[in-house]
Amino acid sequence: MTATDTSPWGQKGAPWAVLSLVTPFRDGELDVPALSRLLAAHAALPADGVLVTSEMGESATLRREERIQIVHLARRLLPASMRVIAAMGTNATEPTLAEALRVAEAGADMLLLRTPYYNRPTQSGLAAHAERVAESCGLPVLLDQDPDRSGIAYAPATLEALARHPRIVGLREVRFEPGASTLLAARCGPCFLRLCADPRLLAAHLASGGQGIVSPYGLIAADLVLALLDAWRAWRLCDLRTAQEKLAWALADHGGEADPAGVKFALSRMGLLPHPDVRLPLVGPDAAARTAWTATLARLRDGPQGLRRTG
Repeated sequence: MTATDTSPWGQKGAPWAVLSLVTPFRDGELDVPALSRLLAAHAALPADGVLVTSEMGESATLRREERIQIVHLARRLLPASMRVIAAMGTNATEPTLAEALRVAEAGADMLLLRTPYYNRPTQSGLAAHAERVAESCGLPVLLDQDPDRSGIAYAPATLEALARHPRIVGLREVRFEPGASTLLAARCGPCFLRLCADPRLLAAHLASGGQGIVSPYGLIAADLVLALLDAWRAWRLCDLRTAQEKLAWALADHGGEADPAGVKFALSRMGLLPHPDVRLPLVGPDAAARTAWTATLARLRDGPQGLRRTG
């Protein structure tokens, strides 16, 4: 039996592709027509899930009713086979529980649970927080291992213990270190999903026992991400290497963690987003960043050294 035979993700098989959704704004308000068009573009792809209300969706600036509206609209417009994963959570357990119940009622299929930020709880506190959320919301929970944002990380022993909880099904690894990641796979077992957050490192992450990606670039380079995962499933190593080289080359000007303002600019240049507006304290990309994103889009279109995109 393979790891994914018993996975809460279903029977389709690893690895999985999850694409992050940006939140479109117009004159400071949620742009529902633009959001609907973005969701339609996601629905046309053979992806396994869409991550909403994450840092790429400018979650910190969203009002409570906007978060619920985004989850509800995503579940209504995406096919049933495509999971709606709602990023949620605060630095206090009680409001996190209330938010988890609301997004579950709005139609989320899974939660990406933010690590409590700023107050830096102990490992026992982190574990108790995650267990309370998992026990109360009735949904599968992915843990968000993002210490640069939260100021704290789950220790390997904590993850090993949480992996035994029936509703805590995996984590998103924003940082990736091959050696530590391989050991984590051994400690937590093959049914504990580990999803990469950087497309440039996806092949290495899969080789370390990872089971897919939550791509912060969303629709940008989605075809290359999907091509790489298809090549991994079929063990077509030449195609795998080609897709990974294209991703690394196209995204060379950007850090491991994408910037929603830059991604929105790129989506607008691709004709997928009418307005690249962001909410303060974020601002639009400066001239250097716009130049870098324009070069990225050209690389994605043309491919390195005359190669063309797969698919």
